Amino acid sequence: MWQYARQPYDFVRRYCGKKCALVGAWIYFRYGYFNDTLELAQKWKILITNQFVGDPRLPSTVDVLVLGGGVMGLSAAWAASKLKRKDGSPVSFVVVEKSDSTITSSWGESRILRLAYADEMKIRMMQRSYALWSTLEGIVKEELMQPSPMLTIYHDTTMHLLKNLTTAYNTLGITYRELSPREVKKEYPMVRLKRSDVAIEQTDGACIFATEAVEALKTAVGDDNIAEDKAVSVDVHNRTVTFASGKIVKYG
Repeated sequence: MWQYARQPYDFVRRYCGKKCALVGAWIYFRYGYFNDTLELAQKWKILITNQFVGDPRLPSTVDVLVLGGGVMGLSAAWAASKLKRKDGSPVSFVVVEKSDSTITSSWGESRILRLAYADEMKIRMMQRSYALWSTLEGIVKEELMQPSPMLTIYHDTTMHLLKNLTTAYNTLGITYRELSPREVKKEYPMVRLKRSDVAIEQTDGACIFATEAVEALKTAVGDDNIAEDKAVSVDVHNRTVTFASGKIVKYG
C-alpha cells in the first residue's frame, strides 16, 4: 500500500511538513487498506493542492482564459476548443469558475429562445444558436430544448416597434402571423388581450432546459479544461490574471 500512499505523502510533506504528511499517510493506510479505496486520498490530495498552489488544471500560461463557467463562458470555451493556431496545433484554453459562486444567471429549469428581435443581426445570431444547440444535443445524446411557438404582444405604447419587427422578418424571409385579440383568444385561451393589442406569432421559438444545457456544455468543454478558483485582478496591459490562490496566469 505504501507505493500508493507515497505520492500524496511526498506532496503534502513538501507544503505542510513531515508531521502532517505522516498523519495523512496513516489516514490513507487506515481507510485505503480496510475500505480498499483510493477515494479519500485523492480527495485529500486535491484539497491540499487547491489550498496551497491552486487548481492543478489552471496553467501558468494559456491562449484563451475564460472567467466564469456559466452558459456564456462555457460556450466561449467550446468555441475556443475548435480553434487552431497558424501551425495547425489546437489552441489551449481553460475555464475558471469560482466554487462559491452565489450570483449567476445560468441557473433554473428553463430559458426562452426566440427570434423576436427587430435587429437583423440578432435574429441571425439566434438562428445560428439554434443550430449550435442542435449540434450539442448530438454530442451529449440528450434533448436540450423543446420547440414552441412564441407570441410577441404589442400594446399602445409599443405599437411603433411592430413595424420594425415585421420588416426584419420580411427581409430575412421568416414566416410569422399577425393575430388579432379574438384570434389569440381562440388559439391561446390562456392569453387575454385588449382590443387595441396586436400579437405576432412566430413558430421558430423554443424552451431550453437551462440546467441540462450547462451540464452539456461542461461535457463538450471537458472537465480537464474547467478549473476552480476566483479571479481577484486582471492586468489587461500585461495580459495576466491573478487568482485568490495566488496563482498568476498569462493569457493570449
